[in-house]
Amino acid sequence: MGAQDRRKNKPIPGRARAAGDAPGDAKWAEFFRSPAQAGRFENAVRADFERRGMAVSVHDGWVVPTGDPKQMKYGLSNVGQLCAQSEEAEWPEHIAQHFDRILASAEANAEIESRIGDFSFVRRRLLVRLWDEETSPARDANVVSREFAPGLLGFLCLDLPDSIRTITPDEAARWDRSEDSLFDEALDNMERDGNAKLVPLEVREGSNLLGLEGETAFLAALALRLERYPAAIGKYGTFVALPTRDGVLMLPFSGAGVVEQLSDLMVIALNACRDGPGSVTHRVYWVREGDWIEIPYVIEDDALNVHPPDELVEVLNSASEESEDGPE
Repeated sequence: MGAQDRRKNKPIPGRARAAGDAPGDAKWAEFFRSPAQAGRFENAVRADFERRGMAVSVHDGWVVPTGDPKQMKYGLSNVGQLCAQSEEAEWPEHIAQHFDRILASAEANAEIESRIGDFSFVRRRLLVRLWDEETSPARDANVVSREFAPGLLGFLCLDLPDSIRTITPDEAARWDRSEDSLFDEALDNMERDGNAKLVPLEVREGSNLLGLEGETAFLAALALRLERYPAAIGKYGTFVALPTRDGVLMLPFSGAGVVEQLSDLMVIALNACRDGPGSVTHRVYWVREGDWIEIPYVIEDDALNVHPPDELVEVLNSASEESEDGPE
């Protein structure tokens, strides 16, 4: 997985730009304006590795060194999203800095890797990285993972100086801990180090949309402990979106008047996930009493089409009847 940005993370601001046509055929490169631009980015990556004297293949969002006995590969989504938001003249610098960090970290990581069997050493370095099941690069890999919500996977990872890496079942077995306890340890670490707090997002006047601000590059996983943020929980629960690894959107669900703001949340989530960097999922969930229920939606021809589950329709109808005095 890619290198981390350890700067303080702020919530996704305001309304993102409206969704447009997918810019390319490859799902991983949809944040580029066109297939041609995505192709120029791949060529820039190849040029960077040629400068380093490294033979690689570049395809499907991955850089794979040729003949590497460790079978390493490097994802392009994060640096691609950064470049897609920059002038093309700036791409070589962004690409060089990205891979400088990744390649230079190998030596610093060696000591930690050598102590992988020592749980007392490893436990404070565990974290959870979230991915959508459709786009996860580790979906079919031999790693410790679980589905926390429909379509939302969490991977147990080791926090290295400039990157993270997943944990294999064989490695976890050496620690003699259940997977539940390992994920709890990881979330405890993130909660302790993240110093996360709720902040209002000024999307429109009177908006109740909230974000999380904190000091971890993987803030999204803290939404799995929604109960820690009672101000985000309404009478009927919370609508939650996790578009990027450091982006969390929460909307208290206290009445039927929330529908328009839910539309805002969906548009922001879709665009933030597409543009990144650090995309997690476009999905939006209704979280109630610990249950995460997906609310399917699509944006077609600039129109938002939502397909709410039956239980949500029932609660909205009931809430509407209870609030005939006016909106929440």
